[in-house]
Amino acid sequence: MAGRPSIASSGPDDQAGQAVREKLAAAPYDCLVIGAGIRSWPRHLPVFEAILNAAREAAPATAIAFNTRPQDSAAAVERVCREAPRS
Repeated sequence: MAGRPSIASSGPDDQAGQAVREKLAAAPYDCLVIGAGIRSWPRHLPVFEAILNAAREAAPATAIAFNTRPQDSAAAVERVCREAPRS
């Protein structure tokens, strides 16, 4: 992977979509990793939806990967970016 990883936390749930939108608009990214902590908990479903929609709107060409824990984030990026077509 070219480039350096960038880690972002969205802060309060009601700001997650906007935080992702701003981060993706600030620079090009090869991949966005969304953690299991957001995807796995039913109470976080609105946050997960906000993040996905913000990513789709702000950076439609950016690949999206899902990890199961922080330690497998790099593997998730490699898995998805290896398969994703480059533009």
